[in-house]
Amino acid sequence: MDDDFSERTRSFLSWFQSRRSNISPKIQLADLRYRNSGRGVVATQDIAQDEQLFSISRSDILSVENSRFAHTEVGKSILADLDDQWTPLILVMIFEFLSGDDSQWKPYFDILPTHFNSLMFWSDDELGQLQASAVRQKIGREEANEMFSEKIIPLVRRNTLALFLDASSISDADLLYLAHRMGSTIMSYAFDLEKDPSQQEVDEDGYASDEEEAFLPKGMIPLADMLNADAGKNNARLFYEKSVVTMRALKPIAAGEEIFNDYGPLPRADLLRRYGYITQGHAIYDVVEIPRQLVIDVFRALAPDHPPQTSQEALVTLHCPKSEMTDASLERKFEYLDEYEALDDGYDLSRSPDEGLIPAMLLSLIWTLDLSAADFDSKKDSKPRQASLDPKKKDSMRFFAVLCHIVEARLNQYTTTLADDEQLALVVEQTALNDISEYRKAMALHVRIGEKQILHSALLQLTNARDEAIRKHGRD
Repeated sequence: MDDDFSERTRSFLSWFQSRRSNISPKIQLADLRYRNSGRGVVATQDIAQDEQLFSISRSDILSVENSRFAHTEVGKSILADLDDQWTPLILVMIFEFLSGDDSQWKPYFDILPTHFNSLMFWSDDELGQLQASAVRQKIGREEANEMFSEKIIPLVRRNTLALFLDASSISDADLLYLAHRMGSTIMSYAFDLEKDPSQQEVDEDGYASDEEEAFLPKGMIPLADMLNADAGKNNARLFYEKSVVTMRALKPIAAGEEIFNDYGPLPRADLLRRYGYITQGHAIYDVVEIPRQLVIDVFRALAPDHPPQTSQEALVTLHCPKSEMTDASLERKFEYLDEYEALDDGYDLSRSPDEGLIPAMLLSLIWTLDLSAADFDSKKDSKPRQASLDPKKKDSMRFFAVLCHIVEARLNQYTTTLADDEQLALVVEQTALNDISEYRKAMALHVRIGEKQILHSALLQLTNARDEAIRKHGRD
């Protein structure tokens, strides 16, 4: 396919090789559009473990520090007033992009995407295909619009003559889209730029502290960001050296194999939100969020009119009556849980939970909500316990029952069943590659299938455990 796409690829590689960089003759920047993967890096010859694939000078990384923007008096003044990582890099990328041929990164910008499949750019109808997935509340489109409109655009307009000359010819709407484009490019492609290893503060095992990693600046590393990612296929890694960053093979790579970076254990919903694609390999990391409000709603629906009167009744009936499920009493319980760092807005169920079927904080929430006012007053000075999920314990019966209701309520928030979706998945792939909207619907379908599978699995395990507890303690 010898078109403008290919020409831009050749121009970028020529530019890359003209910099203080090095690229192995054993790799190729390939056209993978036939499977909706854009560009990717492929081995053209066998590559040995630890072999260098390419390197690039730190000075050629597109970052705030390296941009002409940061070395002007106006730019320095603007940056001094910004206290986050995103706004400075977005401004720098807008500046460099609008500089056109005057930017040293022009050939690099030419191969970066102009359109994205990340959720920020989906229509309302396309987002509706995600149904009740919690990822819909994590897109941040309104917040981004507000930040760009109130901060980015005014900064550009106030400094048009000094820095953003070409911005005078574009509308605020086009500038807003450009800000979204650069923000999404950073989200999809940027790296956390580690320091020169000799300057890092490391622990006794040689790892940077979590606090230091949290404040690493972001930057765009040409060619490194062309590597795709697929869970379980990671075969290369970026290494930060004193004056260069180097991509090396983590294992032998055969000729013809694609070279993959690692985005970490991301659920497919987050992979779609950040990068605009999904892989089946990331399905093992899928999670489904149980919102705290849903738990509250279930408790309010199940709460008895009066506290249990007998010990047998107490085994299967919630202890907190409806009259005590007030906003004020709930707030007291939330403050108590928050004091012990045992409160969250949502709780993730996963395919392979490391700490049991139900997250510990959700179990603490359930145990606390179950307390009557009197019991809560007697226990609020001690650390929260967790609801018992041991079928051998008698009080586990009501907790298993509550959890079954919670999971069922979460499933009911989706507008189609798992069986419906799995049947639809058999035919949807046939049109997904030929139409962008259909492709997005197909990805959304797989996201919601994964979440429903987790809920069905959890419900089956909880139901079996509840029934075991009932049999063990002689109740029907």
